[in-house]
Amino acid sequence: GESKSDLCLGFFDEQEDRWVCEDSCLKRNSTSSSGKETLCGTTDHFTSFAILLVGGSVKGDKCNEDLRYVTGSWQGDSGLVGALILLMLIIALILIGLSYVPLLRKVFYGEEGARVKEARFFSGQKVLD
Repeated sequence: GESKSDLCLGFFDEQEDRWVCEDSCLKRNSTSSSGKETLCGTTDHFTSFAILLVGGSVKGDKCNEDLRYVTGSWQGDSGLVGALILLMLIIALILIGLSYVPLLRKVFYGEEGARVKEARFFSGQKVLD
């Protein structure tokens, strides 16, 4: 019954002649075919692995730190928010352009719709002789 924070998916580095922790954020899975609980972790290579006892106290929850940010860092999230704001401003400018620029109005409303809109706009104005 070790706690999850004391466990690590590790492999034996034969060049260094020592065990190396690959993933300390293991997930418990009880849906194995034998009905026994299994531990799952991630790695970027294939070799012989073992579950290691880390020992010592672990400060903070390093397994959930990456969940605080969508992109993984506050700088990336700030860039993402900035890009979304810029995209919304561009869309707003396009919509404004579609309403006020005659050429874009014809694209947005079509030839007949632009003519009707213009006729309605000028019908309320008095023409000076």
